[in-house]
Amino acid sequence: MNLIGKSAKKTVAILAAGAFILTGAGAFAAQTSPVLNDKPGQYQHKAKSRHEISPEKAAQRIAEISGASQETILKYNQQGHSFRDLSKAAFFAKVSGKSLDDVLALKTADNSWKDVRESLNISTDQIKAAAQEIAATRLSARLNLSKENIQALFREGYRQRDIAMAGILAKHTGKPVQDILSMKKINNSWQSVAASLGVDKEAFKQDVKAFRLYPDSNK
Repeated sequence: MNLIGKSAKKTVAILAAGAFILTGAGAFAAQTSPVLNDKPGQYQHKAKSRHEISPEKAAQRIAEISGASQETILKYNQQGHSFRDLSKAAFFAKVSGKSLDDVLALKTADNSWKDVRESLNISTDQIKAAAQEIAATRLSARLNLSKENIQALFREGYRQRDIAMAGILAKHTGKPVQDILSMKKINNSWQSVAASLGVDKEAFKQDVKAFRLYPDSNK
């Protein structure tokens, strides 16, 4: 595989990781994708699923990143911008230091978000740093972990999903997150880690559900 191919794949993975942070789709990527329609102001007419979030919640998450108000995000959506595009615009606004208005103005019917990214001179390293900073803020608010400690775990190579799982179990057991992370191996699941720690299965499942994760996944 050539260098360009590797770089492109890495960028896609990082952007996917940042999506949870922005709209509820993402760092825990496919598991949490909101059921959104590309048509403005509409959700797909599908049966409700555990992945669906409300327009108001999606708008609030985007607002937290972009600095714009929830009302402004909803207004943009009604004007024709999908939440998917607003998520990307908010993320690029944060990374570049530009306003949401400025970033949205760069996106036209004739270009792609990749083109927008290139016009803003945003590097893959900037995307990764911003995604991790946002994720650390969100995880810190939900777990008994400081933002600095979470960022340190990112630097050590731990994924957001695993940090969240370890944080949940740390709250149940009082054990250090780092110790719990060391218990997760390639050949066991987080559910088995929870069982070995004596954590109630149903309580663990409920906490995991709140994070929209899959406890049985070894990945």
